[in-house]
Amino acid sequence: MTKKCVSCMSGGLDSFAISVLVNKRGYEIHPIIVNYGQRAKKEIEVAETLCNKMGFVSPLKINLGGDIEKMWSGLEAVDRNVRLQVNFHPAMLVPLRNVIFLVIAASYALKIGAEAVCYGALMDDIELFPDNRPEVAKIVEELVKYAHPPVYVHKLDVISPATEGLAKHELIKVVYGIVGDMLSETWSCRSSEDKHCGECRSCLQRHEAFVKAGVPDKTEYLKKPILGGMM
Repeated sequence: MTKKCVSCMSGGLDSFAISVLVNKRGYEIHPIIVNYGQRAKKEIEVAETLCNKMGFVSPLKINLGGDIEKMWSGLEAVDRNVRLQVNFHPAMLVPLRNVIFLVIAASYALKIGAEAVCYGALMDDIELFPDNRPEVAKIVEELVKYAHPPVYVHKLDVISPATEGLAKHELIKVVYGIVGDMLSETWSCRSSEDKHCGECRSCLQRHEAFVKAGVPDKTEYLKKPILGGMM
């Protein structure tokens, strides 16, 4: 029987790449796409397109409605009044966002009998974004054991680039060998223009990782990213 993995698919390079890697290992990918009022709405469209190209199961779309945008007001991921930053700023951090998405993914995984969930947490980000840490993945695995019957029997693996020990450039290097330039079709930008802005922190991280990996970055940018432009 084919193993299943529920993927928290954002349309970004990291979540797409880890899904490709897990799929390569023989897992059938069941993506979930979460709409939480993010300003980068284009990532949702990109996620659907990439899932279709890869032959993944049709994505399950989760809408976190109500006052979710109000709850996360003042954070650049959702609040369009907040200026996008290049250097790290607390407004870039959405508290426990990965944990929230992982619990949703785990619930879906348990319902369909999946053996794993995956998300795009990187080794690069564990200091500034603690919910990317491999320890958080282990905690979610333990939570499933305690919170779903039969207690402490059910096993659900939580997989990410960080649990694999991969930084962004290492992930690119590995997955480029599987899907090639499709990696450049992913969406990392915090804005929702027709092309990547090339100036926000996410665009700069993306381009620098391609360069460091020695892989051609065929992403279309409105402005060519400047290497070494982050702190």
